Amino acid sequence: MLANKQQIIKFILLAFSIYILWFIIYDFVIEPDKRIDFGLNVLLANSGSFLLRLLGYTADVSINGNKISMRINSTSLLDVGNACNGLELFVLFVGFIICFPSGKANKWWFIIAGILSIHLLNSIRAAALALNQYYHPQSLHFNHHYTFTIIVYAYIFYLWILWVNRFSKSKSMQKTTFPPHAKT
Repeated sequence: MLANKQQIIKFILLAFSIYILWFIIYDFVIEPDKRIDFGLNVLLANSGSFLLRLLGYTADVSINGNKISMRINSTSLLDVGNACNGLELFVLFVGFIICFPSGKANKWWFIIAGILSIHLLNSIRAAALALNQYYHPQSLHFNHHYTFTIIVYAYIFYLWILWVNRFSKSKSMQKTTFPPHAKT
């Protein structure tokens, strides 16, 4: 049991350190530079618009300075901002995977697959929000701030559970699962 307590303490300290490091890097390097956020904003808007085109809509992206908008039939519907581009979601996901003990080979492929799947889900979210604005603008605020936020964070939580139970098991953790199961 002592090893499990030590693993938990190590996990918490590492997670907290990554969290602090992330905010320092973001606040002093990434945000002032603006290129990473801008690139992710454009990528998300283009991905969401691509999905809308797959559904038969005439969708495109408008870039005016730092303002990136998804459009249907040349009507701006959704502005893609830094808070929505997925960067923080990627860091949250990667931070957890890095902190949790396992072999490095599993971590790399799972991190890449996780980031790609989170981006796909976020692209679906952007397309759905654009459609929400197009057809029912009165419900956009609620869906943007609650419905889709819950869905995205639930998906990331699912990825964590999948990671813990299926892919991260090192020899020292073979008896540990999450969520904990009753022993018979």
